[in-house]
Amino acid sequence: MKEVNMIGIVKFVYVMIIFLSFFLVGKNVHGLTCLEDIDCPGSMCAFTFYPICVYGICDCIGLALN
Repeated sequence: MKEVNMIGIVKFVYVMIIFLSFFLVGKNVHGLTCLEDIDCPGSMCAFTFYPICVYGICDCIGLALN
């Protein structure tokens, strides 16, 4: 019976670690801060996108390919 309680406690601790990690990971979703477009690193965007500064946050904007 004692082993069952210990297993339950370990499972509870693992679940709490996973649950709390969502808040820690989700906290930094806004990305890089900037003042001008030049402050955004070019490596942050995929091939057909380029970085720009939008309201103080770096964002990737797609190129218009005609």
